[in-house]
Amino acid sequence: MNITNKLRAGYPGIYIVTHEEQRAEAALRDTAKELKWKIFGWTVSQGRFDITTGEVFDEDQLAVLDGIEKLDEKTILVLKDYHLILNEPNAIIYRKLKDALFHAKTSNKCIVILAPVLVLPVDLQKLISVIDLPLPDRDQLKDVLEGICKGNEKKLPKGDALLAALDAAKGLTTSEAEDAFSLAIVEKGKPDPVIIAKEKCEIIRKNGIVTLDETPATLDDLGGWDIAKPWLLRRKNAFSEEAKNYKLPVPKGVLVFGIQGTGKDLFAMACSAALGIPRLKLDPGAIFAKHVGESEQNIRRVIDVCEAVAPVVLHISEMEKGFGRSNDSESDGGTQSRVFGTLLDWTAKKTTPVFIVATANEVRKLDPALVRKGRFDEIFFVDLPTPEERYAIWKIQVAKYGRDPEVLFTTSEYTDLVKLSAGWTGAEIEYSFRDALYTGFEHGREPNMLDIVEQSDDFYPLSKLMAEDVKALREWGKGRARPVSTLSAETKAVRKLA
Repeated sequence: MNITNKLRAGYPGIYIVTHEEQRAEAALRDTAKELKWKIFGWTVSQGRFDITTGEVFDEDQLAVLDGIEKLDEKTILVLKDYHLILNEPNAIIYRKLKDALFHAKTSNKCIVILAPVLVLPVDLQKLISVIDLPLPDRDQLKDVLEGICKGNEKKLPKGDALLAALDAAKGLTTSEAEDAFSLAIVEKGKPDPVIIAKEKCEIIRKNGIVTLDETPATLDDLGGWDIAKPWLLRRKNAFSEEAKNYKLPVPKGVLVFGIQGTGKDLFAMACSAALGIPRLKLDPGAIFAKHVGESEQNIRRVIDVCEAVAPVVLHISEMEKGFGRSNDSESDGGTQSRVFGTLLDWTAKKTTPVFIVATANEVRKLDPALVRKGRFDEIFFVDLPTPEERYAIWKIQVAKYGRDPEVLFTTSEYTDLVKLSAGWTGAEIEYSFRDALYTGFEHGREPNMLDIVEQSDDFYPLSKLMAEDVKALREWGKGRARPVSTLSAETKAVRKLA
């Protein structure tokens, strides 16, 4: 974080968004020392205090603003806890802070607000510059680890062992990394990267917006997808040093849309194993919060975490729920537009190895700016499974539930199951087999063909329940996106001769 030039340029107010008060304050203290400025802090419990000497002045949230005129020129005033005060509408506080900023602008002073979230009323947005404190890089994490090892008389790892520990902590704040390093040393006697990575999973999970999802899945779990699978595997080594030296463009990602239950999210999970990198799952709906500025901060936090832990797969499930067309852009004060704009800007400019796998059931609800050419490396459409795919899916489901696919059903029975399940999705095939398992268990035997046939009499697949919607989506996908599979004779248009 470099605010030196902003101070020299006479910026009256700076808002630093960070969970790391101590790290931000240390950076400000170093900057003040470099420029030979004085620096004061303020908290709701302590009042104003001299950060250098520790001298305390009894001033509340109003008095500290009134007192800025009495401070010497070349002074930084660091306000902590002030986002809590700004979050409550208070005309007096807003007016006092605005007057203090006007004074600071003409007297070589700067008011700095430190807060974990951005809470900035419209009245003050043009007077205060916003800075996000980036997550610590590898060198900064090394400093943290060195301090812990030195303080506990432990040897600092070297070479690959050191790099593994530091990479395992990428994406954490300095305090979170300190906790993870310490836990690893307590449990293993050294900064074990496995322990650090597990602790990182727990820490990332707390934010509720993006989680490190380790659900096992491979491309073999998908029946068919003979176009999408090779396409993905060609990018398997695209995040390696060799690819970097080759000047290979960093893959942007893929948008997969189509009928519900056709394996879109399973493909996203399998991308992690295929590319050999971890997967973060984003809940689009959790980005949006009730407090002003919090939603925008949430999407920035997601971006920071992704870039810090890269290379990584970012899985955005049902993207239309969070980034669909807004029916009323003014109803939320423009929040959705700003969040959407931040995401678009990042996807266009990012150079870090973050492979986005976005899935959608209803692509027509997405903003056109998201689906234009170049936003993703490819846009795939997932149709109802072909006969060949249904054959594979039946076998995959049998194996998934602990049965030998070559023993439970004969080739002839699989052929009959393929015909029976025409128009079914992969999820519906799994449901049918699960239901047969319950029937078999009830009668003390293995499930059989008859169990599936009997339950199918009362089963109505999505292609029938929502026939019009499914037909419209299939028509929309033709010519607008690449199919994940080679078309079979069942779906391929055939030329007729007179």
